[in-house]
Amino acid sequence: VYKRQGTQTWHVRTLTEHERKDQGHGATLLVKLGLSSSGVRPSRRAVDKVHAYMRARGIRDASRLVETMAIAIDDGGEVIGAAKFFPHVGDIDSLLNHEHREVAQHMVYRPVLSQMGVLPEYRRQGIGAALVEEVIADSRKKGCEMVWGFAEGANGTSLEDLVAFYRGCGFNVADHEGLPVPEEIYGPAASFIVKAGPKQRVGRYFWMDLA
Repeated sequence: VYKRQGTQTWHVRTLTEHERKDQGHGATLLVKLGLSSSGVRPSRRAVDKVHAYMRARGIRDASRLVETMAIAIDDGGEVIGAAKFFPHVGDIDSLLNHEHREVAQHMVYRPVLSQMGVLPEYRRQGIGAALVEEVIADSRKKGCEMVWGFAEGANGTSLEDLVAFYRGCGFNVADHEGLPVPEEIYGPAASFIVKAGPKQRVGRYFWMDLA
């Protein structure tokens, strides 16, 4: 439990797949902050189809390919921050299509911190850092190799501030914007990602080894 101000408190935790109501609150918050286009979580049936597809393609531990959400809740029960992280299925599928099978398997154990946000009135109180700590702790618990992401300025937060934030949380941050993709994340497939990756996005990759 972390103090927020006065006698009020807030806490952070990772949700289980069965806590759909709180997952919905977290997803709605991310949409509200403009960090996500949809507050709808994939159905169990859709997730099972992805797992079966990846198993058929030879991916081990395909059951790990699920979205995970950590949320920050104030003492009144309101969700005030959320972070969504997961192995990037699209990247894994694309890597398999281009014969980067070994890298694709590694990416199963390298979740991307895809979206994270805190309500404006609760910022600069350590909540974002606590969410990152929770993401890292949950990923370590699951035996992941790495947590990574792509920082883009949004909602009044500059890219420079985000770079400082992630560095302060212990992440390595690329010294350049956009491409090329760091080899630390994609290994020998980095050159493929350079050719296939999004060339319009402005931001910086960040990563943390958990081994």
